[in-house]
This record gives sequence, structure tokens and C-alpha cells, in this order.
Amino acid sequence: MSFGTLKKQSILLAGLVWLGTSFWILLLEFFSDIYLLNLMTLSINGAILYLFLLYIPIFLGYWKFRAFLELNRGLLFSIGAIGYMSFYFSSPFLRGFLLGIGTTALLTGFIIYWKDKPTIRKIALEGFLLGLLVSLLLKMAWFSRSILWYSWWTVLIGIILLSFSSYIVQVFRGELIAHVEKVSKTSPWLLGINFGLLLFITHWLFSGYGVIPRWENLNPEKHGILVIVCLGLGIISIAFLNNSNEKSEIIHFSKYINNSTVLISFSVILLLAGAVFSYNYGIMGEIGGLIIAFLLPILWFYTINMFDYFSYGKSVFLGITVYILMAVFSIFTVVFDYVPGGYIFRGAEEILLMISLLVLTVFLGFLMDKIKITQDNEKNNGLKRFVLVFLIFILIFTPVVFTGRTLLVSKNNASINGPIIALQYNIQQGFDAKGNINFEEVAEVIRNIHATIVGLQETETMRISTGNKDIAWWLGETLKMYVFEGPSPKDSTFGNAILSLYPFISTEAIILPSRGEYAVLLVAKVIVNGTVINVLSAHFGGYEDDRQAQAEKTAEIIKSLNGPIILLGDFNSVPGSIQINTILRSGVSDAFYAIHGDNYVPTTVSGTNTIDFIFYSGVSVVSCDVLTWTTASDHYPVLGVFTL
Repeated sequence: MSFGTLKKQSILLAGLVWLGTSFWILLLEFFSDIYLLNLMTLSINGAILYLFLLYIPIFLGYWKFRAFLELNRGLLFSIGAIGYMSFYFSSPFLRGFLLGIGTTALLTGFIIYWKDKPTIRKIALEGFLLGLLVSLLLKMAWFSRSILWYSWWTVLIGIILLSFSSYIVQVFRGELIAHVEKVSKTSPWLLGINFGLLLFITHWLFSGYGVIPRWENLNPEKHGILVIVCLGLGIISIAFLNNSNEKSEIIHFSKYINNSTVLISFSVILLLAGAVFSYNYGIMGEIGGLIIAFLLPILWFYTINMFDYFSYGKSVFLGITVYILMAVFSIFTVVFDYVPGGYIFRGAEEILLMISLLVLTVFLGFLMDKIKITQDNEKNNGLKRFVLVFLIFILIFTPVVFTGRTLLVSKNNASINGPIIALQYNIQQGFDAKGNINFEEVAEVIRNIHATIVGLQETETMRISTGNKDIAWWLGETLKMYVFEGPSPKDSTFGNAILSLYPFISTEAIILPSRGEYAVLLVAKVIVNGTVINVLSAHFGGYEDDRQAQAEKTAEIIKSLNGPIILLGDFNSVPGSIQINTILRSGVSDAFYAIHGDNYVPTTVSGTNTIDFIFYSGVSVVSCDVLTWTTASDHYPVLGVFTL
């Protein structure tokens, strides 16, 4: 390979990397917006139809449409800018539609490449996966948020870079000679299912660097970099596969791996890693997740190579169908109450993952046993190309990561020597009352009142539904507060968290009894001026019977604690209800009632009920108020000030 060819391929790869980065950024926001639109009505509504935009690639099965797009790849990719532009629209409905157009345009562009000649197909896959890594690096800079979906000027930078990358693709289109379609007797349904499952698993577990650590109750910042490293090693490994000077045909994995024994071993390792990841906590579970991260690019490589053998229409249609169904099912493991028969998905995170991995390995075995992968007769020096482009991106974005962290993290001015300033806040999974992302607004509320302890509900930890963001950790880093976040996402419940200026000396996440949505009580101990304080954060369920059982369990836990107690929570019960009275009988008092009597103020923006409370014992309440001046969530925060 001449330097000129390597240079051309590297430039092309660099452009595709940025297009891949844009795809992952927009895809996460697309699903997040659709989820919000349905969350606002607590039911499935018409916004779910936006997902059907993802079916546009099935029209690639029509050869005239495909031929037109193959000659206008840059134009197709440039349409992705529409997704970025949606940031400037305040309407979640319009934003979701534009995000769908931009996301689908980028996905369609990559699918076209995946039926190109082997060298170009491989470059496109590297760009798609390296784009995932770059998006993760950018999220590390902004603590699980993407810097390119942060402000009007950062989004503008994203649009400019996407447009330039689209131009690069168009310039190099002369290098992209499409393969002649082959006829195969192998069913395209197998490929479609594999494609859909791979897209789902990648989106679900690897589009956020903190997902794997959070599943294992580990620090997402310290352990998240290992996920990026393992994904990177997996991508490097595909640079060695299918790499030869001569045109040849190989069965199964490559000229190095060419027998069913190795295929079976590969499948067993993947399934064992999935089981270890799913059914363990801590370092052992993380190891299982990291093994999946390393093997994932290899699965992508062999699946995408098969696009050369099948009909676009059928394969892509089934793939997108499987992807959407699995993504929606993963959301239903938590919000199953909103769909008929949704109870069967309750708490099925691990089952969903194991089924996905099992089908992937079985179907991959069938596919690899029935077809052959044809190599290009041009030497594909993938390792040189990969290293060159990846190092360039690392050199560019490493300063961005450190600069982002430096700019974002600010010092909390609250004094830990003064009174205990406790804030109860249901933050509606990171959205404000109008449906906009509200991380900064929530941070400002906490910062302005100089809170020293914060109980957060609906943090929605690292899920497809909220773009794999981690608002609790983002707030902790932004405000320089300690973070206790629980339970693990694999426990299939809404996130719950405690932020504290006082260091934690112990923490525990307790799943409360329920037949509906899972509910959790966080119990932490902090030291305030030499005194151990019990800080609790609760979020009760939607069914009254469940709430009563949860109140009884909470009361039991309160009675077992020694020392002062501050209980913060969204109890979904009103003053005077049997649930609130059950908690009061455990020996704690209602801070708001102690100051204002029964002149309760609604704690929900659109409602008339008070359901958020601060209870206490062993400390003196100075004041307690509902902060109705902020709509950073659909709940108003409740502020209580206490002294020892």
C-alpha cells in the first residue's frame, strides 16, 4: 500500500469517525426525547411513532434509491445536521422529529458503506465504532453528558464538523466502488436479527462509559475508562482480521481462526462473560462486562461483513424491528406499569441481556457456517490506519476532556460548619417541567441555597431512556459533593441518590416491598461536627397497597437506627394519609408541619398535592419551605434547615 492510499484511507476514516460520533450523540438524544414525551403523559402516546423514522434504510433495498445515495453520500450524511439543529427548538415534539431525521440519515449512510467493497466496508465499521469511543471520551469531559449537546455554541461546532466530514466523504466517493451483489441461499433473517441485537447491546451498555461500572455499583469515573480501553482493544483486533495481500476465501472467523471449535469457544466465553456481568456485583461483574466490551467490535466485524450477501430490505427491516423492540423492552423493565401486560418485563434486565447474547452467538454460528467472507485483493493495512487516526483524535480531545472537567467543576460555597441544609428533590430524570434537559438548573438550585445534604429521586441511572447520562454523578462532580447513588441499574428501578458535603461512613440501598414498580430506600451515615447523622432518601411506588408496605418497612428501618435522622423523600402520599402517619409513628417528625402547621404547599408543579417531605429526629428544625420559584423539575424542591 502506498503512502498515498494510506493517507486517503486515513482521511476518509477521520471523516467517518466524526460522522459516527455524531450518530451516537444524536441517537441517545433521540431516544431520550421520545421517552420524555411519553413520560409527560405517563402512558404510551403518538410520540412513539417517531421511532418509525429508523425504518427509512429499508428503502435501500430498491436499487435506484440506493444508487442515488451511493453517489451522494456526503449529502446524505450532511442531513444529520438537522438532528443537531433540533437543539435550538424548545418544543420536545419538533425536537424529537428532527432528531429522528438526523439520526436516520447518519445510520443510512453507514449501512450503505457496509455493502461496499471489503476495504471500504471495514473503514466504515472502524469509523462507526471509533465514533462510539470518541463520543465516550467527550462524555467523560462533561461527566456523562456530551459537550456537543450542551449549549448553542457547542452544538454549532458539532454542525460545522459534521458538515466538513460530509464533504470529505463526498470528495472520496470515487474510491467507493460498490460490490456486485451476490445471491445467497442463506436466510437474511439471521443477519437482520444479529444486526438488531448488536445495535441494541451497543446502545444499551456501551454508549455511556459509566453503564458497566454502575451495573456493578462501582465508581463510574474511575472504572469507566476501562470500558473505553477494552472497546478500543476490540477495535484494534479487527484491524488484524481479514487482512491479506492475496484474494482468498475464509470460513468462520479468519485465516487464523477457521474451525468450529474456536467458534464454539468464542460463544461460550461471551455467554459466560454475560452471566458473570449480570449476576455478580463489584470487580468480578465488571470483568464480565469488560470482556463483552472487547468482543463486541469483533461481533460487529463479522456481522457487517455479511451485508455483502443479503438483501438490504429484509435484513435491515428485521434488524431495526429487533433493535426497537429490545430497546423499548429494556425501558419497560422499569416502567412496565404503562403498557398492557408489561408486568412480564418487570426486573428482566439480566434475562434480556442473556437472551440477546445467546441469540447472537447461535445465529452468528449459523451464518459463519453457511457463507464465506471474501477479502479484497488490495492490502488493507487497517492497523496503521486505525492507529494514525485514533492518535489524532486522542491528541485533539485529551485537552478537551481536561478543559471540560476544569470548567465544569466548581466549588460548593456551603459551609459544613454551619447548620445542616437539607434539600428534598425529585428531579424527573433530568428534565424540567417543560421537557428540556435541566442539569444546570438543578445544579443552580442546590448551589444557590448552599445545600449540605440533598435527597434526589428519579435520577434514572444510566439508561437508554435518558441517553445513558448520570445526573447524580454529574451534580456531585459539578458541586464537589460526595455521591451515593443506588441501586444498581440491573435492579430495574428508578434511580435514587444522596449528595452530601459530609463524607459517607456507610451506605446501603434497600429494595422496598412492592408488586408494582420497584421502590428503594437509601440509608447513609455521615459525620456532622463529630455526630453521626442517618440520612435517608426514599421514593415510594404508585400503588397504595405498595406504599403502605413500603411505609411499614421504612418505619421498621427508622426504629432500628441509632442517632439523629433526616429522611428525605417523594412518598407519593399526602399529609394525613395512612402511609405518612405510619412513618410519623416510627418516631420522626414532619419538618414542614413543625414550622407551618397544616398549611401545606403543593410540591408538584402541575398538581395540588403535597407528596414530598422531610422528616427528622434528634435534630432541631430551624425552617422548612417549598421552593416554588423553580420549575427545574415537575416537582418543587423542599428545603429544611436543621441544627444539632
